[in-house]
Amino acid sequence: MKVPIIETEYVKDQFSKYCKIFPAHELPLYQFKFGEGNIHVKGKSDTYHDIDDMQDEIQRLIEFYGKETLTSVFGANFADTIEFSINQVVSKEKNVDGVKNTRKSKDGVSTETRI
Repeated sequence: MKVPIIETEYVKDQFSKYCKIFPAHELPLYQFKFGEGNIHVKGKSDTYHDIDDMQDEIQRLIEFYGKETLTSVFGANFADTIEFSINQVVSKEKNVDGVKNTRKSKDGVSTETRI
């Protein structure tokens, strides 16, 4: 699976702004660490985080963040929640890259113009 890597900026104090780049499914962890209002997504980078085995990815997250943090952010069954989150991010990314229009008109009017 290819998970997009996002570019963010977080505010540590009134004088300090930092840039951080990480896979999209890790955003809740950084929001937990720095505060939801202090971290802002600037955009998506051109690179992707490859996940070949979900268990290896869960183990990487455990080693990097710790079980306590993962449990606090994703709940007691964090492995399933993280896997669901990754699958959601990847499916949205496929819709965007596959040029499938995921937006539906609320009033049933098409944006297509014919001459």
